Amino acid sequence: MAVYKINSFLFGLLILLSGCGKTPEWTLFYYANAEAASKSELSTEDIRGYYETLEQCQRKGEGMKRLSQSKLETFQCGQRCQIDAEQQLICLQTVK
Repeated sequence: MAVYKINSFLFGLLILLSGCGKTPEWTLFYYANAEAASKSELSTEDIRGYYETLEQCQRKGEGMKRLSQSKLETFQCGQRCQIDAEQQLICLQTVK
């Protein structure tokens, strides 16, 4: 009986943790100035959130710009961003 409880617990824990490794669909990159956004390399330091849809990502970016009241700040959303074998952050596509 004790073995069954342990196996059930481990199986449940495995199910819970398997969702933690899912790559977010959209990543928000937010920049203090537009020049930083034009650089070719993405940086984990610029990540400000993860979102299920492009619309959610864009709304959050627009809201952050509105709150900052700065014309220099900008953002972009990256789809399915990951760190590659060379430790570079890459995305399927980026949308401004």
